[in-house]
Amino acid sequence: MEGAQGTLLDIDHGIYPFVTSSNPTSGGAAPGLGMGPNQIDQVIGVVKSYTTRVGGGPFPAELSDEIGELIRERGKEFGTTVGRPRRCGWVVQYRLSLLDRGATRQCF
Repeated sequence: MEGAQGTLLDIDHGIYPFVTSSNPTSGGAAPGLGMGPNQIDQVIGVVKSYTTRVGGGPFPAELSDEIGELIRERGKEFGTTVGRPRRCGWVVQYRLSLLDRGATRQCF
């Protein structure tokens, strides 16, 4: 199974009201699929070298300069529906996103 949203968008652990309506973390995967947690033996956390955010909400590591623009252009960070530019910045919540959420392996 695969999740596509970040830890801080989680309805229970994210920064309300800037959350999604589900639990995109590893802890929400099994119940969301109707499985027991004992059926999952590995959680592989994947991190890209920068962070993005769509829409409003706090983003303390946002790069509102030419570096942010360069990351957006090279990473093709634009929304899939209307092509809105995504906000880009540094990765700052690595520990929270991977280690504290139960990743047994990590991929960068």
